[in-house]
Formats: sequence, structure tokens, C-alpha cells
Amino acid sequence: METQVLRNIKAIREFMGLTRADFAKAIGVSGSLITLIESAKREPTADFVAKLCRAFHVSPLTIYHMDMRSQLAERAGCECRATEGDQNGGE
Repeated sequence: METQVLRNIKAIREFMGLTRADFAKAIGVSGSLITLIESAKREPTADFVAKLCRAFHVSPLTIYHMDMRSQLAERAGCECRATEGDQNGGE
């Protein structure tokens, strides 16, 4: 069963634009572990979450308790609007 934690882990990877292999390397785990976690075949351990949080500067509370997909989508929207404004002479 997919949990909020699993959705958040995948949301971070996708937001960062990383492959599973690159995401795994950044965290210091195997790519197969990322595949197992994202496919809900294995629950992430506290140690895994701690490594993820250190690698991507995210709070464990955020991983466990928030819907990061909507937050990351909002952040991406803000970055896009800022970029558009820069391209239009800062309007």
C-alpha cells in the first residue's frame, strides 16, 4: 500500500529531476532499494529517511506528515513565474 511517506519520497526525486539511480547515489543507497520503496514493496527505514533528509535538506516531519506533491508543485509554479518575469524584463 502506498503511504504518504512513499509518495513524498517519489515527489522529491521527481521534483529534483533525478533518475532512481542518481537519487540513490545522492542518498547513499542502492538503486534497487529506491525501486522497492517506490513500488511499495519495502518500507523505508528511519535510517533511510535520515539519509534522504540530510541529502536534500528536508525535515523528517515533512517526509512523514505532509503532502509534498502539492508543496513542490506550488514551488515549481513560483519558480516558473519568476523565470517568466525575468524573461519579460522583470515585469
